[in-house]
Amino acid sequence: MKTCFKLLLLSTLMFALSCDKESITDPIQENLTATNAKGGKQVTRPVSISLEALGNFNGTQADFWGKMTHAGKISGQSFYASFVFTGPGTATYTSDEDIVYAANGDEVHSYSVFYYTFSSATEATYTGTTIVDGGTGRFEGATGSMEIVGSYTITSEDIFGAPLGISKHTGHGTITY
Repeated sequence: MKTCFKLLLLSTLMFALSCDKESITDPIQENLTATNAKGGKQVTRPVSISLEALGNFNGTQADFWGKMTHAGKISGQSFYASFVFTGPGTATYTSDEDIVYAANGDEVHSYSVFYYTFSSATEATYTGTTIVDGGTGRFEGATGSMEIVGSYTITSEDIFGAPLGISKHTGHGTITY
């Protein structure tokens, strides 16, 4: 019995000493970004968005919320470059930067150009394009575009007297990330 016990103890000790601690990967030290986890290969996929925004014409920003494929529930901000009336009942909106905040904290960066047609003093429809030009997390280096169709209703004025309204739009296109 003592011999079996000594053999068992000796084999356990030899096994423990033969293990190479350097071959064990510490998951805390590994860089498991989304790009590395998927091998870094970018894939083009269909994308769609549905959102509502609260914004004005004074050149500051609009806040929005909704849903976007590949991002889930979203919120975000659109920073205006301009909203210019181009003729009777028409205007062009151009954003310098739109930031979509995905449900998991990743960001999609884009900019937009929309063409408005007013049917009354407070109602307009618009069409245009949103161009994806980067992001964070899995959207780092993302590219793509969406064709946008929407409506805008002026509901009040902001503190500066500029029209304040609600936009609702949908968009469809492709995104590569």
